[in-house]
Amino acid sequence: MKKIIMSLPVIFLVLLLGVLGWSKYQSSKTGPDVEYLIPDGKEGCFAVLYEVEGAEPLEIKDNTVTHTFSEDGLFETSSPYNFGWEREITSGYRQVDYYYVDGEEKVKIPPEKIHMKTSPSGAKIDEEGERVVYENLTNFYVGESEPSENIDCTEVALEKITK
Repeated sequence: MKKIIMSLPVIFLVLLLGVLGWSKYQSSKTGPDVEYLIPDGKEGCFAVLYEVEGAEPLEIKDNTVTHTFSEDGLFETSSPYNFGWEREITSGYRQVDYYYVDGEEKVKIPPEKIHMKTSPSGAKIDEEGERVVYENLTNFYVGESEPSENIDCTEVALEKITK
């Protein structure tokens, strides 16, 4: 009995180290980086539409997924919103950058000009405080300051889709 009691701290320590090691391994996984390429100087709402029939699939090149927006602020892909994510429910740690593009020239947009109103899966909080999910849509706003309360990039994107 004394041997069992004496070995309990050792067993506990081994289990604790195992759990910590597994946790560290899981949190160190990363997905590919992401680039959003926006027409030079354009500001306003931008939306990525996922699982669009007939659209091109996303690709991972040089460990980066690139989204190139049209002049109307839309990017359509046949890929799911979690394409390239490390796990089904989370992307893992990754670098996300936004660039203005003019031909071959890319200029990084400062982070203070990027305003997110939805999560990467398109979830947002509506006027009643309820969480609404648009699984095939994510959007953001590019501008000097946050969009006014009158601008809802999700609604803007949905209007563009139906045109």
